[in-house]
Amino acid sequence: MRGETITDTLMKILPKSLSICFLAASILILLLNVDFVGAQDRAAGTAASRRSGDPLLSRYLRFGRLTTEEGLSSDQAWHVAQDNHGFMWFATANGLSRYDGASVKVYRHDPDDPNSLGHNILRAMIVDQSGDLWLGTWGGGLNKYDREKDAFISYQNDPDDPHSLIGGNVDLIYEGRHGMLWIALEAV
Repeated sequence: MRGETITDTLMKILPKSLSICFLAASILILLLNVDFVGAQDRAAGTAASRRSGDPLLSRYLRFGRLTTEEGLSSDQAWHVAQDNHGFMWFATANGLSRYDGASVKVYRHDPDDPNSLGHNILRAMIVDQSGDLWLGTWGGGLNKYDREKDAFISYQNDPDDPHSLIGGNVDLIYEGRHGMLWIALEAV
């Protein structure tokens, strides 16, 4: 041991240390068994158990990939939210996508339908304390999802109404402590 350098000692210890670290990481991955795609799986139990802070308390989580090939409206998702019913919502550059764990439903602006999204470019999204989904669009104002009608309520700028939005380009939606929504609009 006297003629042995620090490098020689490290070279003896390093393979054992790496093997132990690899084994520990492998066991942790097996225990977590993570899968995003199955987050909505009915076998995972109630929404409360799936949202537990400790991943080991839920039955399992799985992660996968969700792209336009699986039905998303765009591969550019700027905001992601989960509502109180377990749906995953993706605000994109080309509409809104709702994922139920098995399939995707896409919502887009339809100029002939006043209950559609105000615009396809979604810049902001929030699920408020009441469980309502709010969307900020680029040029289409503020939109609230009406779950019962599976449609949207649009809040736009109306020059004749001083209580309407002052513009149509919503950049941010924030909910204050008492449930009041704050809307940041881009000045054009």
